Parts: sequence; structure tokens; C-alpha cells
Amino acid sequence: MKIIDALKMLWLGDYIVRAKFDGIETITATHKSGRIVKYLGSGTVWHILPHMKRCNSFMERELSQINKYVRYWHGEYPDAHDRIENQMRTK
Repeated sequence: MKIIDALKMLWLGDYIVRAKFDGIETITATHKSGRIVKYLGSGTVWHILPHMKRCNSFMERELSQINKYVRYWHGEYPDAHDRIENQMRTK
């Protein structure tokens, strides 16, 4: 896993390690460095709040994937699926 983290840092820079859906098309993300950033967008177009600066292509791709994950599993990235799967196992 450390090799993957190192490659992500090299390729993406300060990548997202935790994210949650904050409302209509807003994601609050915690980055590897610990900084917390709010993003507004949907699909493949994302902006950094509050100044609405457009994200680079790599960050937009990551946010798009996180957005799909959060909407599908109805929880926080990256462990919402674990919670749902554990609930299904205990039933």
C-alpha cells in the first residue's frame, strides 16, 4: 500500500484520503497532508471553494470517482461500503 501512496503523491500531489458529501454537489475532502478543502461540482467539472478555481484534470477525475462512490454507498469515502457490507453480514 505504501508504494501506491507514493505513486499517488508523485502523480496527483496532495491526494484525497477521506471525503463526504456535504449537500447539493459539494464534497468536503481531507487530503494526505491533512488540509481540508471544499469542492463544488458534478460529473467531470469541479471547482475549489470559495474562489471557484477550476481543478486540474487529475483532481477532477478523482473527485468524479469519489462523487460516484459517495452517492452509491450513501456515506463517507473510503469506508461507506464496509459499513453496508457489515450490516448485510449481520442480518
